[in-house]
Amino acid sequence: MPFSLQQIEIALQTLVDRLSEAVFSKDHTTLLAKRILDALRDYLEQQESGRAPEKFTIFMHPEDLKNIPPGTEWSDRISAALIETGGQIGLEFSTDPLIQFAPDQSLTPGDIEIIAEGKGRAIGSTAVYRQASFEADSTLNPGDLHAYLILEGQNLFQLNRPVYNLGRRKENDLVIDDPRVSRNHAQLRFSNGHYRVFDLNSTGGTFVNQQRIVQHQLAPGDVISLAGYAIIYGQERATGQTGPAGGTTTELPAGKEDGAE
Repeated sequence: MPFSLQQIEIALQTLVDRLSEAVFSKDHTTLLAKRILDALRDYLEQQESGRAPEKFTIFMHPEDLKNIPPGTEWSDRISAALIETGGQIGLEFSTDPLIQFAPDQSLTPGDIEIIAEGKGRAIGSTAVYRQASFEADSTLNPGDLHAYLILEGQNLFQLNRPVYNLGRRKENDLVIDDPRVSRNHAQLRFSNGHYRVFDLNSTGGTFVNQQRIVQHQLAPGDVISLAGYAIIYGQERATGQTGPAGGTTTELPAGKEDGAE
């Protein structure tokens, strides 16, 4: 259910008008409205039923979250604004959408990202799902897993940071020089004690154990395929490290071992 440009403009203005009443500053309100519409549009474009999402999770830097007062007043206002906006563009919510706020240390102060969820599917404003709950394993740091990737059966890449972007684009954390791989193909994100892989609307798709996925929580031995480029996920909870340091951007041409000329 793609939106037309005119529908997006109408929806954006409606959201800004409704949210500016008591939620954020003008600039923050405009950013919030854009992020909500991005999440909503991505969600509707990637599912066939045309149903509106049931939940929106708003991720903010922890310092920004301190400005959110306790209680549900702001969540209720955003939910009401979404229902009104849906009416403007012909989208009906089966129930009042649930709005929740969650911290994300990887965001810069002032930035916002949002996921929209419904019936087993979660799509965000960057097509990336972030886990909103922080349970027992959330005390783990990425390096505690000693996780790593085996690329095309020969290259080792250690995972010790919360976020890795994968694709052909030079700015990615893991640059894969393979024509089958999209420029911005997938993302690995550490959350709630686990790494998850997310497809970033790639052309060739992201697969785990031969099943095409939007997002998937990884387990040791999972075989990830980026449009045919094979990656095996592994992790060790024992002392020590496996593979090369993953703290910088690494470029790995298809089939080329680390250090090869």
